[in-house]
Amino acid sequence: MHHAQVVADAIDKVDFGRYSEAVELFNRFLSEHPEFIDDEFKTDILAVNKLIKYRKDLEEWDYFRSLKLVYSYFEKTYGSEELDVPKEAQAVPDMPDVIWWCWLQGYDEAPNIVKACFRSLKKLNRPIIVLTEDNYSDYASLPEHIIRKWKDGIISNAHFADALRLELLTIHGGTWIDSTVLLTDASAYRLMTEGTELFAYAYIMHDATRDYILYGNWLIHSSAYSKILWETKLMLYKYWERENSLMNYFIFHLFFTISCRRNRDEMAKIPTYSDAPCHIMQIELLGAYSPERFRQLLSMSGIHKLTYRYDSSADTRGTILEHIINLNE
Repeated sequence: MHHAQVVADAIDKVDFGRYSEAVELFNRFLSEHPEFIDDEFKTDILAVNKLIKYRKDLEEWDYFRSLKLVYSYFEKTYGSEELDVPKEAQAVPDMPDVIWWCWLQGYDEAPNIVKACFRSLKKLNRPIIVLTEDNYSDYASLPEHIIRKWKDGIISNAHFADALRLELLTIHGGTWIDSTVLLTDASAYRLMTEGTELFAYAYIMHDATRDYILYGNWLIHSSAYSKILWETKLMLYKYWERENSLMNYFIFHLFFTISCRRNRDEMAKIPTYSDAPCHIMQIELLGAYSPERFRQLLSMSGIHKLTYRYDSSADTRGTILEHIINLNE
């Protein structure tokens, strides 16, 4: 089957809601004809993936099935290349105890929920470096093309932070904690990270996503040289060197998964902690606060991945969100 016919057939299947068949068609062609991995094929993959993503009648499960399409392309285009990874850590002072925390606009410009999350990290009694657009270069030397495309708006703040966390952790070590992470039990953090060379929360769900996203990136700890992080960084850098658009929001996670599978011995040493309990408080942010329910949420996890993106018109009085914002003020 000719490349153009594959694209036409895939779009036709998407139009009729047969998303999984479209994904399978593209993946089969990709496996059988690797010689078609060029700019035209990349553009077609991007187009079909977006068609799947933005269909109004699309079930979430079907969208995540389309991850297979992008993952296959990434694996063949970037994951099969030789990566110039150093044999050992660079000659830069390690900072294994530091917490890297980023709000590019500056702490004073952060939403109240983000400020509450930052205050909660003081329980760790560890140095916290607040990264902004004015000081990040004091700690990380990012490639020029990453910085340029970020300033040009091609790379969003969120995906610029992907590159920043990888550069910091591969050079200095320490722990990257997203700005929307609430810490309610310092012992939970210490249990997962002390004596651990690499840690990230595992994505453990019984759906197709697990095949392509193994770990989250909202809390990553690296106390030593990590080949997994180095390879993830180099693939991400190569992607943005070649590309001028985002093929999938979970680009970091896909490259991280590819790197883990290239380095299974190191992956096997990552202690497994599910990220599911960490997201329950986020789901209930705008729910009514009660001491009993809040204690239940704290018992599920000592670390909570929240969000600052919620309905700004919602009445937050008496909610869990209001309670969190008032914590430790």
